[in-house]
Amino acid sequence: MRRAILVALGTMTLVSSATAIRYSAADALEAGHIGVGEYRAAHASIALARSAALERCASLQRVDARDSCEAASIAREAARIAEAEAGFRGTEQSARAMQRARIELRYQAERARCASFRGAQRDQCFIAAHTLKGRALLDSASPYRTAS
Repeated sequence: MRRAILVALGTMTLVSSATAIRYSAADALEAGHIGVGEYRAAHASIALARSAALERCASLQRVDARDSCEAASIAREAARIAEAEAGFRGTEQSARAMQRARIELRYQAERARCASFRGAQRDQCFIAAHTLKGRALLDSASPYRTAS
């Protein structure tokens, strides 16, 4: 019962964080470029959020739950940093980096979901998560240019 509660809480944290990241990125992109002050404030906020998330992860008893929590918090941090970079720089390269960071965040969320399974079911869950990541990376890749 405890494990199910921990998995449910962890999954809800990941989902709500991913949703918040998506909305904050959409707001930043709709508003255009962010200024230097907002960029620095975003980095400070990200650093505080990371330390708080890692403290929460350290309090978990099970090693696999703690590891998946830490991986998810690092992926969340990378996604938020990429969003701040994209908002500040406004380049195509930073937008692609943001997209890759979001894909990695979804991948880590799927891997965290797999922590509740055992044996072959866990292996299948990891394979499915990896497949989703691969598809998302292929879909986000720039199309091949053909000579005209």
